[in-house]
Amino acid sequence: MPDGWKRRYFEQQYSKFDPCVAEVMTNLEPFLWSEALSKSRAEKVQRQIFHEAAEFQLNEGMCIPIYGPNRYVAFATLTGAHMELAPSARTALHVMALYTHNRLVKLVRNSKRSQPALTPREADCLRWVAQGKSDWEIGEILKISERTAHWYIECAKRKLGVATRIQAVMNAVANNLLFF
Repeated sequence: MPDGWKRRYFEQQYSKFDPCVAEVMTNLEPFLWSEALSKSRAEKVQRQIFHEAAEFQLNEGMCIPIYGPNRYVAFATLTGAHMELAPSARTALHVMALYTHNRLVKLVRNSKRSQPALTPREADCLRWVAQGKSDWEIGEILKISERTAHWYIECAKRKLGVATRIQAVMNAVANNLLFF
């Protein structure tokens, strides 16, 4: 979808008036833009949305409603100059959109899970490691034993999946887990 159209669509807040958005809320099956427009009362702003989309060579599109738990609603839109689709093509696009959406949701969840959380004490120890301090010095600064300081650093290394103290600091900084 052209960036210019996306920018205009969001700046003008067309989602509030878009007949396709309204149709997604009531229709489980994929539908063409023209079908949604014909079902609505087609007020001036709704016709304007379709007219402006055509300026970007988006003459027709197909919306694929996607529903999930807790009233989750989304949709995929496929657009082009002409969308003459056989029923089997609509079905195939429907399945592909659902699969793609589910895969993206899974990837996002996995990326959120893959970022380990450091405890405040682990982060404190890594900050001192970044300053070149030894386990003994970190223990003295934080009023903990040398062995405990070492344990916190080792826990952080394990969580971050690295072998060295410096790698732990670099990884934590790169993943926004450690601030100075």
